[in-house]
Amino acid sequence: MRGLLFTLLFTFVSNSVASQIFFNKYLEPIDSLNPNPSDLEVLEEEVLVSALYSGNESGIHRFTLHGAKINDHFYQDFASANKAMLKTSDLIFFWGKNRDQEKGLELLQLDIDFDIEENKGIQSKGVWNFPSTSNVYGDSIVTLSIFRDEGSDLLRGTVHMISKDLEELWSKQLHPESSFVNVFNSLKLSSGNLLVSSQYSSNGVNGTLTIFNKHGTIQRQRDMSEEITSGFAVTIIELSNGDIICGTVVDRLFDWDFQQNEWFVEPVKYYWLSGNNLQEQKDTIYTSHKLERPGGEKLWKGNGDYFFIYGNVWYVDEDQTYGMLKKVDNDGNILWSRRYQHEDFTGSKNFHGIEHIQEMPDGSIYTAGSAKFSPGRNHIWIMHLDENGCLGDNCGEVVITDVVEQESEEISKLAVYPNPASDLLTLDHLDASSNYTYMIIDGSGEKYQQGAVNKSSSDSLDISFLNSGLYFLVISKDGSADSFKYKFVVY
Repeated sequence: MRGLLFTLLFTFVSNSVASQIFFNKYLEPIDSLNPNPSDLEVLEEEVLVSALYSGNESGIHRFTLHGAKINDHFYQDFASANKAMLKTSDLIFFWGKNRDQEKGLELLQLDIDFDIEENKGIQSKGVWNFPSTSNVYGDSIVTLSIFRDEGSDLLRGTVHMISKDLEELWSKQLHPESSFVNVFNSLKLSSGNLLVSSQYSSNGVNGTLTIFNKHGTIQRQRDMSEEITSGFAVTIIELSNGDIICGTVVDRLFDWDFQQNEWFVEPVKYYWLSGNNLQEQKDTIYTSHKLERPGGEKLWKGNGDYFFIYGNVWYVDEDQTYGMLKKVDNDGNILWSRRYQHEDFTGSKNFHGIEHIQEMPDGSIYTAGSAKFSPGRNHIWIMHLDENGCLGDNCGEVVITDVVEQESEEISKLAVYPNPASDLLTLDHLDASSNYTYMIIDGSGEKYQQGAVNKSSSDSLDISFLNSGLYFLVISKDGSADSFKYKFVVY
């Protein structure tokens, strides 16, 4: 374990909203490969963005909370699923397809260096398998996949429950009587049950929600009240009041109101359902002008009595696409709506899409998606927005900017070393005219030492009393409310 901990580096984390850094940046494609972001995971001190590359490999890109690059990790012959990264209480997993194997669905357990520590093959019956999505269920993992029967073009959908020790607890096939099944999202409900969204073909395309208990027994199953448009996901979230919202796309090609009002004929429809029995309470369709093509069936549960809708919106007359993000209250009223572009990709024939988001405890929002000119290679596009969906002072219906990353003056001057350390921790580049206070805490917040330090006294801290492990040095200057946190390892 100590050998693994040696690889940790100091990472700055701001504890003050006042020192937040908002950014709008992209990663250049690597060589000729074309990355497609597959997930976003914001940990305590890092932003992780996974991507699927066209050269039969996947990557995990690591950033600080302020958008500075930390490292890249690549996995050859591995195709990451959508919603591929999973964090349990103490482990990180990566879900996808091993392209070296005929069936080849795998759940990778990663160590602290993001190397593969262990892998679990998920072998559904059939001759062809594809990983759909994954999610965390307590300390277990839920993976969704589709497979094809031997000698048949029929597609089947399967739910797998995997322990964090990589043991398969149960698996269930959905809609076994149907010729075509797709599985989209899973969600642990506040009741402790598991909710899974899917679609199947039966004289049309039906969207379905299924509730399982923790042992894999189906408790309830409900079809949506209207046929959905093939090729679009059925997304689900649980609101703060326990209700379920299901988002999907429906067909209004022959709807007179849509024709008369010149609305787009494949609108997104949202259903409000009771969390206990999936009883439909209401539904709504977000209409838009026919020159707009909204791709907003993706949902994220908010920290309060609201949720987020995200995706992209294509303006046919402009021939360009914006990333889109809306904040909506539990009743479906839009609180604010934003469109986004990176300034390097403005103009016609560009594409911007927000494909993953995560709201932070302070209300700010991280996003991961794609930006490119068409034709052209894709770029991984990430943003950090404030609680109003703005890039600092830059806000409006359309946010187009390239925010210059700014580093705190304290970070650029102050250095803390060595790392790992055993006896002394040195603080360098202290301002001789200033006074600093500090605390040493562990990952749970337990305090081990506190005091004051300045250039005229000691610039080294005795840490010989600490046991081996991971700690944080929290420093404030001249009584400021802003504090800065440095991660270090004791061996």
